[in-house]
Amino acid sequence: MRIELPAFLVIVILTLSLIGCGNNRPFNNTKWIEGSLRDRGRMSEDLVNSNILIGATVGEAEQLLGPADFTYPTALQYKIDLGWPLKDPKHYGLQVHFDASRRVHTVKIVD
Repeated sequence: MRIELPAFLVIVILTLSLIGCGNNRPFNNTKWIEGSLRDRGRMSEDLVNSNILIGATVGEAEQLLGPADFTYPTALQYKIDLGWPLKDPKHYGLQVHFDASRRVHTVKIVD
């Protein structure tokens, strides 16, 4: 016995699966500083994968990313919107972690 999905359900599933595709953008510090949280979200994966910030000092990181939304003893956090449907963007952030010499050792997306 074969069960057929209604056409509208198939369309909804396909639409939701394509919403996130193609949204990533290369990091651009001017667009990061001047852009929206969604613009930042689109560049976040590039910041994580490219290692642009690894080895940078706190000052160099802040020069590229601007002032952090949250500052912790060993990290800076920036608000981002990843654009995921049905997920509240206010919980997502890009964290830049520092070692004892105050140089970036890890950049990650957190929720």
